Amino acid sequence: MPSKLYSMAIEWFQYYIVFSTGVSFIFGVTFSQGLVENAVSAVLMSYLTYSWKKEHLNKAAAVINLKDGISTVMVIAAAHISDAYLGHFDMVLFSTAAYMIGLVLLWLGEVVLTYRTNVQLFYVAMMAIALGIAGRDASLKAFLADQLRELEPSSNIDEERVEARRKVWWHCAWYSGAATSAFALQLQVSWAYTFMISAISMGVAYLLLWSGTTFYYCKNPTGSPLTIVYRVFKVAIFKQHFDYPIRHDQFFENDGKQLPLLPRIPFFRWMDKAAIVETSPLNSLEEQEKKGKICTVAEVSRVKVLLEMVPMWTTFLVYSLVEATGSTFFIEQTTNLNDEINIGKTFIVPIVTFFVIQSFSSFAFSNMYDLLVPKLWGGANRQRTMLVRIGSGMVCSILCCITAWQVEVHRLHLVRKGRLTDKSDQTISMSIFWLAPQFCLLGLMEGLAEEGLQDFFNHHVDESMRSYGPAFGDCILGIGKFLCIPFVLAFRGWFKDTLDESHLDEYYRMLAMLSVVNLCFYWYVSNMYGAFKEAQVEEVALDPLLVLEEGFRSIVTKFHHRSLSWTAGILSSSNPHACSHYKVATVLPIRSNTFS
Repeated sequence: MPSKLYSMAIEWFQYYIVFSTGVSFIFGVTFSQGLVENAVSAVLMSYLTYSWKKEHLNKAAAVINLKDGISTVMVIAAAHISDAYLGHFDMVLFSTAAYMIGLVLLWLGEVVLTYRTNVQLFYVAMMAIALGIAGRDASLKAFLADQLRELEPSSNIDEERVEARRKVWWHCAWYSGAATSAFALQLQVSWAYTFMISAISMGVAYLLLWSGTTFYYCKNPTGSPLTIVYRVFKVAIFKQHFDYPIRHDQFFENDGKQLPLLPRIPFFRWMDKAAIVETSPLNSLEEQEKKGKICTVAEVSRVKVLLEMVPMWTTFLVYSLVEATGSTFFIEQTTNLNDEINIGKTFIVPIVTFFVIQSFSSFAFSNMYDLLVPKLWGGANRQRTMLVRIGSGMVCSILCCITAWQVEVHRLHLVRKGRLTDKSDQTISMSIFWLAPQFCLLGLMEGLAEEGLQDFFNHHVDESMRSYGPAFGDCILGIGKFLCIPFVLAFRGWFKDTLDESHLDEYYRMLAMLSVVNLCFYWYVSNMYGAFKEAQVEEVALDPLLVLEEGFRSIVTKFHHRSLSWTAGILSSSNPHACSHYKVATVLPIRSNTFS
């Protein structure tokens, strides 16, 4: 038994761990990013409420959500620029420099400038930090993957192994930085000190990037798949006045001879027109390709499959409201709790500790799910296990809100019992570790729901789009955080000047109820994906495209899955009503790979 465990450990190590000089430098950069992210960006809510005495709780939360929303939405643009123009290395350099400038501005605002100028400079610093986070999320992980991919045999690159190794290196570096930030903040004496140390750490990361230049594999920009999305939309809108084709060969490069194009989504059928070949003698096919006035059938289908993700993405809007509380109101709850722990010697528990708990929970439960579920449900449908994983994350979001609600009810009870509502600097007899369960659940829901969304995206879309899964996921969460701003401001009656005068318990209870409704909506959407897959399977067997002999164009029979009714469209160049003498020349089955 010990020898078997030893051999399994060696096998695991050889599969996940690989060393190179370039990867070592990127490890240092990621370590610095993790340290700074947890030391500064994750606790900016405390900085605003401590330093800006004139700001109400909801306004401070709106500022943080604005910064988070901008950084996550800009990930899409940063990924596009990185792939199409700059390359991953240059984007990492740019984003690290922007992050460092933002931290320096925060530090200068604390030690040099007046309150009014500091507030103005704060917004400039936040924009620089948002740019830095967006560029990092879009390119640093991809740059690390490039180095690991270069270590693979050129004749047989195992992409799954590359991704597994990337996750191990990234998580080890990131969580090491997060843990170090928790230890370093034991020595914190001021916000200026925190900003200074963070700016120095980011400067060291920038120097590390430059130092390892000769060891990196720098991949040249190869183009962005978002260019295809833009072109398909542009050409489809331009050709809206065209009639829908009646022959499959009127579509450009229609090798599958599909009419209409797969996947068959009525709402997106207008996009098929982007592949229509214009038959004008003044505009040849070569000219249409050169001017970008036509798209291939494969390109149109690729974009339509991507748009099929929209219903799933909408289920994450309410989810993002819950996630936004982690960097805003959860932090504010630590304000007057007892943060001392006595282990032979009295230690102060820094706020960053809870982000370490959150990150570790996300990492641990995500990997446990990946290890256990394939073994327990090995024969289950892969898509179904992904949907169950996302649903489990949604359930955890409900539990997170309920836990935070009950903790806040207990905290407010102690505040009112001790008559401390007008003494915001007074510590109450409640340990700060009461907040640990809600941070743990926050990490658990991220590890299940967000990782599940990433897997579902990779399983669903075309291979060329898979690298944009994290970017699209972050963008949706960013939109949700933008929605959080008017949401919080609309319920300003629950948010007063201080936490003890506010009613966060009411806000958490409302989020719990919204999350329950969202879970029901998610259940409907997940069933819709299952029904759509079943309908696609039915179409393969029951929806043949019949190509007719001379004198006739085509006849398409369509099976409607839900109504179980047949409709036939008969198109003839001579007599469209006489169909008794039709002779079938060839039967071409329509195949669908929308769900693999």
